[in-house]
Amino acid sequence: MKMLLFVKINKLFACSLIAIIFTINAAKAQPLYPYWDQYNMHFNVFDNGQIRNIEIQKPQSFKAGASVCAYVSNVNDFKIYFNGKSTIVSRFVPKSYDCSNSMVSWNTGVSSFVFFNGNVKKLCDGCSGITMNDSMVQFNDRYGFFSVFYNNRIRSLEISPETGFTLGRNLIAFVDRNNYLKVWYHDTTVILENSHANLKYSCGLNTVGFIDVTNRLRVFYKNKIFTLDKLPPKNFVVGDDMVAWVDQNNNLRIFHKGNVFLLENYDPGNFNIIEGVMFYKSNINELKVFENGKGRAIESYFPTSFSAKNSLLVYSDFRNRLKAYVEGEVYNVSEDIVTSYAVYPGLVAFYSNAKSLTFWTKEDHIEVQIN
Repeated sequence: MKMLLFVKINKLFACSLIAIIFTINAAKAQPLYPYWDQYNMHFNVFDNGQIRNIEIQKPQSFKAGASVCAYVSNVNDFKIYFNGKSTIVSRFVPKSYDCSNSMVSWNTGVSSFVFFNGNVKKLCDGCSGITMNDSMVQFNDRYGFFSVFYNNRIRSLEISPETGFTLGRNLIAFVDRNNYLKVWYHDTTVILENSHANLKYSCGLNTVGFIDVTNRLRVFYKNKIFTLDKLPPKNFVVGDDMVAWVDQNNNLRIFHKGNVFLLENYDPGNFNIIEGVMFYKSNINELKVFENGKGRAIESYFPTSFSAKNSLLVYSDFRNRLKAYVEGEVYNVSEDIVTSYAVYPGLVAFYSNAKSLTFWTKEDHIEVQIN
């Protein structure tokens, strides 16, 4: 374990009770997956281990997150399924709509709205540039203010940045009009760095990794700034509570929740973080994951297809069957050849060559005939 250089940001601010409750609830959100059952002619939702019929006619369109499903019914009602029931939120078809893990946003052509925790809130009239990620919505209001919706409140941060932003799951990093890299986190905006030619930054849960003006790799993590490497990294990636990078000596290292670990003394070339899972290709073509401060080989080959949500990593094996890695265990998800699949926190839904839809969790799997 390596000691870190860090700078405390003046005033450590505690999370509000609402933020704590939301984080706990989001972590425990039950997986949800909607689908059209051609065999029985029903629009169903797989919700917390049960299949629920919510419409008897096929919707015009639908989208879903981990705990919410939005859809346009065959009679043009815009509905949201949440917490076991479907509710009409508009009698008009929205111009556009989208879902994150826990929220729905939509635009009527005039006004924009968000659905969160069972409630509808108007964002503004004439919004533009709406972006969602997990628990946050970013938008520009009609006055040009760069704004976010988080924990059931709207905050106008400042005049819209000109050089873009990156939206994390519970924070947002952006370069403002004065060329400062900033992060908004738990109701506070913090200046991280002056913008410069080599500036790179990326976000994850609680985390912003960035290159400073002297080419050091640094990370903002839970209101502290750590210096990870005094030399420029060859490459780095950011995820939930972690940053992985290859240093100038070709070592693969990772910052995780305040500590730095050496994973390999070579450059794997292929490494990534998807939300809360870090994985990479070993020098003998193994699939390895970061686990308990070390790299662990979980397969003797490196798959070509990956998807992940929270701590669940799903991949195809060499026979086009699905496997899953979660909480230190590897599971065989399918015995049939999989044609497509979707991953939600704790849930894998996949279509197989057996013309069926299967829902897999660690505890069980349910197969349904759909055509």
